[in-house]
Amino acid sequence: MHIGAAWALTAVTFAYAIPIVVFEPYRRWAVFQTSMASTAADSIAAAAFIAVTGAAASPFYPLYYLIIAAVAMRFELRQALAERGPWDVVLSDWRMPRFEAPEALAIFQELEHRQGVAETQAHLADAYSGQGRYRDAYQALQGSLEISGEIGVEHDLARARTQLGHYFVTVGQFDEAEKELTEARRLAERAHARDLLSLIFLGRARLGRFQGTMGDAETAGESAKRQADLIGQKEISLRADLELGRISLERGQLARAEKLFSTVREDASRIGAQPILAEANAALGQVRLAGGDAGSAYASSQEAIAIAERFSGRPLLLVVNATLAEACRVQGRDPEALDAYSRVAASLNWIETSLPGDQVEGFMLRSDVQLLLGSAVRALEEKGRGQELSSLARWVSKKKANSGKPLLAGKSNES
Repeated sequence: MHIGAAWALTAVTFAYAIPIVVFEPYRRWAVFQTSMASTAADSIAAAAFIAVTGAAASPFYPLYYLIIAAVAMRFELRQALAERGPWDVVLSDWRMPRFEAPEALAIFQELEHRQGVAETQAHLADAYSGQGRYRDAYQALQGSLEISGEIGVEHDLARARTQLGHYFVTVGQFDEAEKELTEARRLAERAHARDLLSLIFLGRARLGRFQGTMGDAETAGESAKRQADLIGQKEISLRADLELGRISLERGQLARAEKLFSTVREDASRIGAQPILAEANAALGQVRLAGGDAGSAYASSQEAIAIAERFSGRPLLLVVNATLAEACRVQGRDPEALDAYSRVAASLNWIETSLPGDQVEGFMLRSDVQLLLGSAVRALEEKGRGQELSSLARWVSKKKANSGKPLLAGKSNES
């Protein structure tokens, strides 16, 4: 046993620990908040102390295991909440009715864990977007971006920029989306954030599709899929396939689109990715309607609605009810078609009130929204129920009249 070395190690350990307590560097540098840093510091110091006091014969040897257990217990929740990217413990339930992610945010705010707050806000934004709560999503993204910029963690900053890019695509502000996605890629490449590149490419694919540059959109979608497959991001890979299917639908390549959507439906069902399963069923309804099979389109849309209603996915319900309405109209089921168009109107009105004021018109003017909006306005006004849609929706529909083009004829209807 080397008593002198043991005392020296004890002095070094205190020399490291005291400044941590006094100066709190973990509030400024995110590396001190990670379980890896704590494990390295605690375990190496403990192992060295055990070694100089007799190794396996050391009277302190049992304490080594207690130290390791203490570090694991201290960071188990934080590891699950703040370091795993998909947040599969707490935030995966945002799609379910009992969505409790704000409690995670409250915990991090109480702990003054700023990186945790930023990451929670980022994932809350995804949740809110999926539910059509766009104003809440935008505020959460702004908060995440602000904190990420202040603490200087480039990965988190790149993630916030990526999500803002996707958000601006959704609300039809394409110049802003281009700017955010370009900056996100620059930051992601500097931070070697391979996990974000697939999302950035996916945002590029969506942007290209909405702007009508299908070649660029397809190239970006294929890049998103390759990157996601490379690092095992299964859900993002499925979303890339969905996007490639929508691009094929836009191009009138119905067989390819249906094959992609069917594959996504099977894979999403196998891994339990319910929102993606709902989107795949919705997309199958669209492609089958475009191909003239109104019966199959009706069945697929009903399946999508049953899932989407469980997680309050209003943007998806907007699309699916529009497909369902058109399938009913083609089959001569006019009362059911009118009810579905009424639900389209209700979803549009709800989304309109959920958007920041300067973003409403951009959303309404998106090409896919125009198609379903035009059909809903015509169907409801024919029955004297045009007032179910807001005055803005009716005005936008007339401003961008689609010349009687049937809903989903070679067009995608993603929200």
